[in-house]
Amino acid sequence: MVQKAAFKTLKKKPKRLAKRFSFWNEELRSMRNRVSKLFKTYLKSKANGSSDDTIQVSGLAYRRARAEYKKLLLFTKRKAWESYCLNYNERFGTLFNIVFNKYNSNNEIAVNPNNDPNLTVNDKIKFIMNVFFPGQSSSEILNYSPVIGPVDPLILEDLEIVFGNLKNGKAPGLDRIDYRMWRAVFNYDKYFMLDLFNLCFKLNYFPYCLRNARIFCLLKDGKDPGVCSSYRPVCLLPTLGKIVERLFSIKLNKWLDQNDILHPNQFGFQEGKSCDLAITNLVETIKSRIQLEHLALVSLDIKSAFDNMNWPVLFNIFKRI
Repeated sequence: MVQKAAFKTLKKKPKRLAKRFSFWNEELRSMRNRVSKLFKTYLKSKANGSSDDTIQVSGLAYRRARAEYKKLLLFTKRKAWESYCLNYNERFGTLFNIVFNKYNSNNEIAVNPNNDPNLTVNDKIKFIMNVFFPGQSSSEILNYSPVIGPVDPLILEDLEIVFGNLKNGKAPGLDRIDYRMWRAVFNYDKYFMLDLFNLCFKLNYFPYCLRNARIFCLLKDGKDPGVCSSYRPVCLLPTLGKIVERLFSIKLNKWLDQNDILHPNQFGFQEGKSCDLAITNLVETIKSRIQLEHLALVSLDIKSAFDNMNWPVLFNIFKRI
């Protein structure tokens, strides 16, 4: 079913005709019409039983005109081709330049700890991965066994909201399946997808295959390519896992609203709230108190907050609430 839906989403590439040079002109058109007219006259004279002299004269006129037309056609094609080659200014494509070594690109990894010349590409990749994704220490090992209780099942409207908000053009993960394909699967059998997602929530299970990501390291503008901190890692996760995350977000936000967990001044990651509203709220607070007392504003920014999150602490908070 997934395969059928995937093939339906594939767009056929339009056939691109090779760029052709134009040689046809009005003189050729006139000559071709003349040859065609003489040929019809020749056939007509033969069909009407005309004299042999008349048939010979009409046939000779046709053959002469046809020879002149072929000669003019060949001459015009040659001149047009010469002009096309002399005036061709387009560059060859990237593939041509790569095949014939027209590029002097350096595909080596610039990051080299301790400037060790003996490091292999795999060693450099391991070093970069350890910097961006360090392993957990013994104190950070997550031992969390959630209590699986009754879970309100997802309804079809939840899936309609999520699939309706999926945007095309997003890069897929390792499975190469994008949102268009999963939307086609959903439209093909909505209740199959509903049962699949409800099973994940019922068993409290998020498949490991949906956690494997494609990682790209993008160099920041004006940064030293030999330093790991100069790169921004981008992880492309499987799109099906992202859909599960959005469904979980819907259920989590409902639970937070029902139990009044979040502070009223929580503006981040909240539907209906934005940075503009946070600034407006801050300005109004300053205006209301500036005449009565001294004010001080402390702004904190945690670098790599998500990467430095202590997950055991977070899950212990969930246990308490």
